[in-house]
Amino acid sequence: MGERCSGGADEADWVRKLVAETAELTGKFNLSDYVWFCKRDLRERFDSMMERIIEEHDIFAAGTESSAITTEWAMAELINHPEILNRARKEIDSVVGKSRLVQESDIPDLPYLQAIVKETMMLHPAAPLIMRESSRDCEIQGYKIPARTRLFVNVWAIGRDPNLDQPN
Repeated sequence: MGERCSGGADEADWVRKLVAETAELTGKFNLSDYVWFCKRDLRERFDSMMERIIEEHDIFAAGTESSAITTEWAMAELINHPEILNRARKEIDSVVGKSRLVQESDIPDLPYLQAIVKETMMLHPAAPLIMRESSRDCEIQGYKIPARTRLFVNVWAIGRDPNLDQPN
């Protein structure tokens, strides 16, 4: 967010710091996400800022930080596995060539690149622990789960479970 989208340099810096603080806390366990009386004012400040931005500028920004982090993880994995990087390069060169950039219309013809993206998202999920609410009574591995129960899903562990590594 630059000065042209805010009231000035001070406000732009304040917004950048608030977004950075929020992004940092997103990746950490935060007791206030799960216990109502532990909430701090960060959420209120962030909500207030977003409401003002949406009202004043008719924009909404979400997911950009997680997309950037996922891209960084993909690049790190490719650097650490040069044989996979070379195979991806060969696939891109054979489908796209070397004279232009990959376009969205090329993606169906790049299955190896698609697999790299899926593997990155599995190994490095943007939200390693997510919360859901059961919509109805159910039983999972002998445990009775009543409707409207808050459930914590460890996406990180699911992505590393060797028992779930089989293709469908």
